Amino acid sequence: MQAIIRRLMDLGCITRDSYTNMMKRISMNGWRQAEPHDRDSEKGETLFQAAMNTLIKDGHITSDRFMRDLKANGLPISPTMVEQILDLEVDLLKQPTARNLISVNEFLHKNKLDSNID
Repeated sequence: MQAIIRRLMDLGCITRDSYTNMMKRISMNGWRQAEPHDRDSEKGETLFQAAMNTLIKDGHITSDRFMRDLKANGLPISPTMVEQILDLEVDLLKQPTARNLISVNEFLHKNKLDSNID
């Protein structure tokens, strides 16, 4: 939460005063060391982890593409390191490169979401 607030200030989305007030509130609540829900990930899979697992396992994005995107954005690190940093399943990013890739329309139809599309 603190990093997001800082980034918002750096991008000019919030003022320095707003940033200071938010950080004071975080301190008053005792969240400087451990923010709310920090320990939730110990209880099970986070939403981010679930999303990554689904995207890669179901073939909506390839592990190669994900790693290329990281490298293109200045993060040329190994798949194993990414899995450790993001606390993903071991060897998730070593999945086969092309499997079950479907178009958006096929995905929507498969999941019966296309009935809302004109």
